[in-house]
Amino acid sequence: MMQTRTYAEILARQGEFAQAIAIYEVLVRKSPSDASLRRRLGELATLAQGGSLVPVAPKPARLVRLESLLHRIQSRRRKQ
Repeated sequence: MMQTRTYAEILARQGEFAQAIAIYEVLVRKSPSDASLRRRLGELATLAQGGSLVPVAPKPARLVRLESLLHRIQSRRRKQ
């Protein structure tokens, strides 16, 4: 089996996270000072557990308030 970063990325894009992680673990053992390898290994572990790499920011309070008002207006219009 090939053990390159490129092959691991191909596997990751195909959703084969376990295989990609195994390759990255080998690569990290070979180059323990390479921070990018360790970071990507962590990202793949997160993805393998069903996580997301995109941080979810909370809605601003103003947006929450406006959505609430819109919902009430729409509810009133449906009743008419």
